[in-house]
Amino acid sequence: MARRKLQEHWLEQLDIPMMELHYESMVHDQDAETRRLLAFLDVEWDPKCLDFHESKNLARTISFDQVNRKMYSTSDGRWKNYEKHLGPVIDEVGEYL
Repeated sequence: MARRKLQEHWLEQLDIPMMELHYESMVHDQDAETRRLLAFLDVEWDPKCLDFHESKNLARTISFDQVNRKMYSTSDGRWKNYEKHLGPVIDEVGEYL
């Protein structure tokens, strides 16, 4: 799809390391995925990474409420509500679901 093509384009052009991280993987195994992300970034592990929602810092983004909450899984699988509408393109978007 367009996002994947754009991603592949910049990977070819910039020759930079890139890590894919899927939301569902992070929700289901936050510890392992956070460790994998930190290793990719060459950043030392800190248990506080799992307690990001306890930070007193304010996130100045539109999603500030989400940033300040503990990891949640309510969006996991939400795409299934639209599965019948995805029928014609399910093969193309399947890797993103």
